[in-house]
Amino acid sequence: MNDLELYELLKRKESNELNEAEEQLLDEWFNTLEHKPAEADRIVAMKNRVWLMISNRLSLSVSHMPWVKYLAAASVLLAVLCTALYLTHTYKKSATHGSEQVAIHSIKVPSNEQMRLALGDGTVIWLNGGAELDYPTAFGKIRNVYLKQGEAFFEVARDTTRPFLVHSGQLYTKVLGTSFDIRQRNGQYTVAVASGKVKVYYGDKDRESAVSPVLSAGERLMTDNGGNHPVVDKLDKTLYKGWTDKVYQLKNVSLEGIAFCMESIYGITVRIQSAALKNLTFTTSFSNKDNLNEVLTRLSLAGDFHYKIVDTRTVLIY
Repeated sequence: MNDLELYELLKRKESNELNEAEEQLLDEWFNTLEHKPAEADRIVAMKNRVWLMISNRLSLSVSHMPWVKYLAAASVLLAVLCTALYLTHTYKKSATHGSEQVAIHSIKVPSNEQMRLALGDGTVIWLNGGAELDYPTAFGKIRNVYLKQGEAFFEVARDTTRPFLVHSGQLYTKVLGTSFDIRQRNGQYTVAVASGKVKVYYGDKDRESAVSPVLSAGERLMTDNGGNHPVVDKLDKTLYKGWTDKVYQLKNVSLEGIAFCMESIYGITVRIQSAALKNLTFTTSFSNKDNLNEVLTRLSLAGDFHYKIVDTRTVLIY
């Protein structure tokens, strides 16, 4: 949002005029300051500009300023002071929690491409096509990275003194040392553990609530971006990293497992409409160079099922 829109929201907050949607918008915006110090600097600069504007107004003689305008300026000044207080609290929180963030790197991987990223602590991250990730140049007491969208596979270097947190919207996954896949796509959030243990939370360290039990190797959590209606199931843990090689060689794998692989390779959502179909097993192979329709046709003939590509992102199997 631009300066004027933000200022109006803060002014309405001071007078308790925000509706629920506006409250959420403001909270989400301020949460981004925690890992975007440059954005915080912009808002502080905005506050200083408004302060200068009001100071100049108040320096005018009263005879040249009608009382209505004087009172309006005073009310604006009050809102600015409240804004400054709110910004100071948020900015200090950012400095404390993000003091290790000398600079933030942002990565956006083009579609149909992949990227391998090695962090300074020894952690390795594979980013799938379309993924967006923010990470600091150096870590402090907490190793925070931010998966804004898309899919990434993490091999986290173990450090019992510094937890590793992957933030995705209002959810975050906390680990000490493990390997796991995170997918945030089309309003859905999935965590699949290949080794070690992880736990998923909603909120932040001051207001957190567990979305999942501790997830172990082979377990997968599926929920929405708000952590609602979480479901935990199990898949072959060897499937979770397969997309990083761009080729899947699958032997006696369930259709549900194959669907997980296709979602990673093709960036789609697959919905299977019956438990019986989910449990069908296949031996097959495909890569990101293979045509999706041809792969589905081959599977449907072998498994005697039907499929429909609803749009470019959703496949129904029935």
